[in-house]
Amino acid sequence: MARKKRIRLPDENNLVKDSDVDDYDNTEFSSGGTNEQKILDEINDNVKNWSSYYAQNLTNSRIEKYFTFVDNWTAAQRTELILHKKPILQMNKIYDAVNKVLAEQRQNTAELEVKSLNGEAPDDLVKLNQDFLRHICFNSKSRIAYQTAFSDQIVGGFGAFRVRADYETPDSIDQTIFIDPIKDSEKTIFDPFAQDPTRCDGDFCAVYVVMNKKDFERQYPGVPYPSSFPMFTQMGQFSWGLKDQITVIEYYKKERYQFKLHKLSDGRVVRDEEWKRIEATPDFSSQNDNPLIALFSQSIAKPTIIKTITKEDHKIVMFKAIYNQIIERKDFPGRHLPIILVPGGISTIDGLDRTISFVRFARDAQVFHNYLLVDMAFSLQTGRKERFIGTPAQISGFEEIWKNVANVQGMLPANPDPIMGNLPVPIAANEISASYMQLFQQSEMSIQNILGFYEANRGADSVEKSGVAIKEQQRTGNMSVGVFYDNLNRAIEQCGRVVMSMKKEIFDTERKIPTLTQNGKTEHILINQQIAGNLMNNDMTSGEFDVVIAAGPSAAVQKAQSLDILVQLCGLNPNVFPMIADYIGENLSLDSISGIVKRLKTLVPPDVIAAEEGKPPPPPQPNPQLMIAQQQMQLKERDQQLQMEKIQLEQKKIESQLQKLFQEIEITKIKAGAEVQKAAIDHNSKMVETTGKIIGSHNDMKKEVIKRV
Repeated sequence: MARKKRIRLPDENNLVKDSDVDDYDNTEFSSGGTNEQKILDEINDNVKNWSSYYAQNLTNSRIEKYFTFVDNWTAAQRTELILHKKPILQMNKIYDAVNKVLAEQRQNTAELEVKSLNGEAPDDLVKLNQDFLRHICFNSKSRIAYQTAFSDQIVGGFGAFRVRADYETPDSIDQTIFIDPIKDSEKTIFDPFAQDPTRCDGDFCAVYVVMNKKDFERQYPGVPYPSSFPMFTQMGQFSWGLKDQITVIEYYKKERYQFKLHKLSDGRVVRDEEWKRIEATPDFSSQNDNPLIALFSQSIAKPTIIKTITKEDHKIVMFKAIYNQIIERKDFPGRHLPIILVPGGISTIDGLDRTISFVRFARDAQVFHNYLLVDMAFSLQTGRKERFIGTPAQISGFEEIWKNVANVQGMLPANPDPIMGNLPVPIAANEISASYMQLFQQSEMSIQNILGFYEANRGADSVEKSGVAIKEQQRTGNMSVGVFYDNLNRAIEQCGRVVMSMKKEIFDTERKIPTLTQNGKTEHILINQQIAGNLMNNDMTSGEFDVVIAAGPSAAVQKAQSLDILVQLCGLNPNVFPMIADYIGENLSLDSISGIVKRLKTLVPPDVIAAEEGKPPPPPQPNPQLMIAQQQMQLKERDQQLQMEKIQLEQKKIESQLQKLFQEIEITKIKAGAEVQKAAIDHNSKMVETTGKIIGSHNDMKKEVIKRV
């Protein structure tokens, strides 16, 4: 097997794509070439082999689906009933049991849980992948795919669904992953040599797709005169060859190639491509003279190869083909085959897998039940309708009244018999034989015995009065389909592995993707965000993950068990009730459950709800008594504050009065000082004046003396 260089065909309208790996005689693939015919021959051979290997299962599947959903009578049986002029009646008890099983599964559809395969992935990366997978399942409406496969599995013995990649929206350039139902599981092809029940370990898988011819021509305009890919009689009527339809087969195969795997000195194990990238990075350990830098560089020096081995791996390549022509070829972005088989009961006999549906062995009991119903109805139909026995003389003159049963009279007039003197004698109406009624009831019980699904299993009234007895009956009834549930869960787990292998190819660039948290909240996360160095935030291409399913009993049994446990907890400690009130409501089997849950949820502390939803806790709600006490304290504080303000006002008033008084005193002092000063000035002026007068008098006296002298 040799690795080939990718080539591009010169004609862009040619829809056949080439592959990185080609093992067809080392010859490049091209439309119309030798390799195309080899692939077509390979597809035809594999389809024929599977049809031959699974022929009995395909036949049984069609018969049992038709029996359950369409008609309990075969064409031969209907012809026989018509020849004997018997009514064609049926009381389909199997359909009722199947409906209840399907309803149980719809209420208990499993959810995938992501786990780190080697335990090295951090918790935040595990949560990111878990929320990513949950959104893929939600966005794809994967429950419909699982439920469709389960319906085919229960009634037909096997079902199937698929995983595909497509653009998110018509206006988007980004792809995402979808989980799709396959409505007709008989159109799927698998590897007969695969050992796993889901056929995931096979080398190929395929599915027939019926397209409208106009849609086909619009999607593949370069394909002239298209004809449908051939079908085989074992696969039923697939409308092959109709003028307005084209049947295309999508064929997925594993192309194997060899690669080198290196074990490095630092403990890593890498492929040759990764080793080449490591080898291309520069080595600074011997290029720096600084001893500290050199010592640090040696600690991060490039590793060396310790051991190399050659191993084999594969990639998935998809081919779309019609009659004698391949119209498309491309690599599938994942390592697992995207079509998953969901077997019912399965056993290998003489090297062939024999699938068993839930209804397989109840068919005969159902037919017997219908025959008894027909015979009882025929007995009533052909029985005599007369209600009296008498002589012609007794109804002489009243013939029209007696013969016209539609004519209702207040009384039936009659004549006494001329010989015996008696009137017409009433006779008993036709009755169904007691043995027929007994057989009819036994046939109904036989159907229940074969299916393992009794009325008590579904919670109906029965002689088992205790709750423990009823729960045990329900558990036993659900165990009758336990193998089917388990096989479906295995297929769902494989579906999760397909999705997780595809995400590394599809979600390998920086983009925002929607995720769905456990509490149902949608968040948009930026993935593959490049940060410092070669580090990457929310790296969707790193880590090895697996998926698991925690399978359990049916939804009805789980709800009943949960309700009992919750009620017992409340009985042990009444204070627990507000913490789990909403859970009690969710497990009640009532019609108005949503309204009850909403009301009970108001009893749950807000911080508990916030913690479950990943929100910060709300501020605590105050105690009413504490609020009243706080209000009283606030009122007292307000009164005290008013009193203090009043005292402060009084103090300010007094201080203002004192200040005014002090001002008046100062003014008085100033006035008194001024008056004293004025008096002193007046006194001084008077003294000066008096002194001047005295001096003048002395001077006059001196002048008088001088004159006298």
